[in-house]
Amino acid sequence: MKKRLILKNKAVDSFMFFTGGLPIFWAIGIILFAIRARIYLGFWPTPNHPDPKVLPFDFHDSILFFTTYAVFLSLLVIPSFKMLLFNKINLNTWHRTKLIFLSGWTLILILILVPTINFVTWYLD
Repeated sequence: MKKRLILKNKAVDSFMFFTGGLPIFWAIGIILFAIRARIYLGFWPTPNHPDPKVLPFDFHDSILFFTTYAVFLSLLVIPSFKMLLFNKINLNTWHRTKLIFLSGWTLILILILVPTINFVTWYLD
């Protein structure tokens, strides 16, 4: 019985880390996409110039497009998992997940709000 409980807790912990890390991975993907656009175009992309969908990076664009939904869905998943499974989640895991999650969203907000590097605005536009 103890082994099953340990395995379930590891699965929940792994899911929490993965879901908490989604915003960081997505922001890194946006930055790499902008760097590839910079190398291809010769200048840094700005909102509406050029449209990211016309660049020849279809695979990278499709991965970012589909993970966009998962990143925004993680805003609901992380708090609801904490509320539903508050006894099964290790406190250290919760604090680490919260730190990773909040730092990822902070990075996304920086990429949105800073005018010289507003790559998220360029991509989502």
